Amino acid sequence: MITILFFLFGIIIGSFLNVVICRLQTEETLLGRSHCTKCEKRIAWYDNVPLLSFLILRGKCRNCTDEISWQYPLVEFWTGILFALVGQFIFSPTDPTSFLPTIFYLGLFSMLVVIFVHDLLTMYIPMIMIWIALSWTAAYLALSQWLAYSQSSGMDGIPLVSLPYIFAGVGAGIFFWLLVWVSHETWMGMGDVYLALLVGLVTGWPGVLWAMTFSFGLGAAGGLTLIALGKKGMKSQVPFAPFLVLGVIIVALLPKMFPILQYVMMF
Repeated sequence: MITILFFLFGIIIGSFLNVVICRLQTEETLLGRSHCTKCEKRIAWYDNVPLLSFLILRGKCRNCTDEISWQYPLVEFWTGILFALVGQFIFSPTDPTSFLPTIFYLGLFSMLVVIFVHDLLTMYIPMIMIWIALSWTAAYLALSQWLAYSQSSGMDGIPLVSLPYIFAGVGAGIFFWLLVWVSHETWMGMGDVYLALLVGLVTGWPGVLWAMTFSFGLGAAGGLTLIALGKKGMKSQVPFAPFLVLGVIIVALLPKMFPILQYVMMF
């Protein structure tokens, strides 16, 4: 039941994330009502129900019958799946210590969805989302550090629970900055440097090594697939932020879904 509630909450948030993604591209305010991108008519509330409205309307605007992008139901669905996984494997109603990580990951995954889709569509990482995600993560690490300190007896010194995450974030950021510097931004952009910093802060050490392994592995597989399908050439640029986002999500969730991997990912 909890997993279903998290999924329903996720598709609602996913609907809002679609608005954020579109408004970032058009530079519109988030306060305006949703409207069709073709006929500009406002979308009625009953046509704006996550997932359900897309199915009822058969993927077309009620007013002008223009096709609705599949981006909308896909973002809603996968945000719902991510929220459901958090509800299933991170949240526990009987364990108060799970509340803070649950809130953190729900917020973080929402921001990562925006970064993923925006970079995939435009090959541009929205820096405003990067800064918000970095601030969100820094606040979480600071609060986790404070809680660890307040709960310690002081006999063994101050528990530096945030240190592996700071070390991983700085290391990943420097590594990607070197890639940018060596390639003159032909391999990576500066947005990827800040995203790599975020990846390290979220996954810590040695989790960041696994996140980078998954990211580069998936990136290589995705690039080769596009070349094989004739969608890209050998010198074509491919947005890398989506693969970094997938790396973070995999490292964050996979050990919790399969606890034995916690021991594997320690090396």
